[in-house]
This record gives sequence, structure tokens and C-alpha cells, in this order.
Amino acid sequence: MAVIPASRRRIYIPGRRLLLGVPAVVVPILLAADLGSVALVRMSVPDDADDAARAGVSAIGFNSGPVTPTTAETAFKAAEDVAHLNRMDLDRQTFTVFADGSVELSAHRKAPTLLFKHLPWVKNHLDVTSTTKVNRASW
Repeated sequence: MAVIPASRRRIYIPGRRLLLGVPAVVVPILLAADLGSVALVRMSVPDDADDAARAGVSAIGFNSGPVTPTTAETAFKAAEDVAHLNRMDLDRQTFTVFADGSVELSAHRKAPTLLFKHLPWVKNHLDVTSTTKVNRASW
């Protein structure tokens, strides 16, 4: 009878196929979910930034006088409230209110992911920034 060396013996592991099969199914599903999340954020941030800027313009529109620092602060608060509803952050340094009542802002959002945030070559593409300007209605 041949003796099998200890280094070549197979050890029986119950559920070995399950240990190999679950990651083979779960990882592609998680990758697809992350890809969908990134695509959705990339498509929605410009629209959400426009909504936030429109809220700022509307806040200025309720004031019947010229644009002052107080109305600019009110416009920023209104835009920030809408941005937070859409899980975005506004950059206070780039928020600009013009004399005609139009608003320009930059909004930022990071795509929520499960796997991509751990991959260094993909991590830099998860941040989405959009700069938009919305003019006051002429009527």
C-alpha cells in the first residue's frame, strides 16, 4: 500500500463548494450594485445642483429689494437645505449671488459603494462635483 506524504493529503472541509461558490456569486452582484450607484450619482448631481441653485434664486425672489449680504445668506441657507435633501454638500467659497439675483454654486457628492471604496484605482472616481448657474426669471 502506497503512503501519501502528509503535504499531499487532502483535508476534508465540509461545505467547501459553498465556501467557493458564495463569493463567486456575491462579488459580481456587489460590483454591479456599486457600478449602478456610481452611474446614478453621476447622472443626478447636476440636476440636484440645479435644484439647489433654483432654491437660492427663489429665496432671493421673495425679497423685493436689491441683493444684500443678508439676502445672499438666506439664498445660501435655502440652497443648502435643498442640497442636504439630496445628500450633497455645497462649497461656501464658490457660492455666488450676482446683482441681478442669479446664483452660481458648486455641489459635491460621494457615491455610496460597498466594494469600490476599497479599491485604490477606483476610489478617486467616486466623488462627483457639479458647478451650475441659475438666472433669475425675467418676468
